[in-house]
Amino acid sequence: NYPTTLASNASFFSMKHHFFNKDLKSEEVQFARDIIFNTNPVLEILKKNNYTTNYITDTPYLLSNRPKMKYDATNYGFWDVSFIDNGIRDQRANVLEDFKRLRITNDERPSFFFIQYLEPWHIHTREIGSAGKEKEREMYRDRLYDSNAKMQQIIDIILENDKEALIVMMADHGG
Repeated sequence: NYPTTLASNASFFSMKHHFFNKDLKSEEVQFARDIIFNTNPVLEILKKNNYTTNYITDTPYLLSNRPKMKYDATNYGFWDVSFIDNGIRDQRANVLEDFKRLRITNDERPSFFFIQYLEPWHIHTREIGSAGKEKEREMYRDRLYDSNAKMQQIIDIILENDKEALIVMMADHGG
């Protein structure tokens, strides 16, 4: 459990623990986006075993800085991401529809999908920007229900097409 999305995902795909030079306050992993999308053992193993690889996201947060992309397909193109942008968007891509579209376009080879959506998202903990404790709780609960429904639909589609699929679900660093 890491303090940032980048650290969690870089650790997962590199199959290594990050020690942050014994300083958890640093929070970032150098070249994390390159690790996630280009140079990591997970993608290397999948490629060697003839998998198609797909990255689907609701917002291009992990794609900011435009890392070199080793995935075969993604729902955000190179020009959809600005260099001067944190990638967090109010208008989100429809992860479920993009998953359905990319799943259908795959050939007969086995497929790997890295699906990321930033839900249920953070709770405002400071007075500034907060809707208040009760409203924040209600909004988080609604986002959690939406997130779980989306995840269940994706899982149902996967299992409908591959009863022996390996599904890894993770929350990258908590609510």
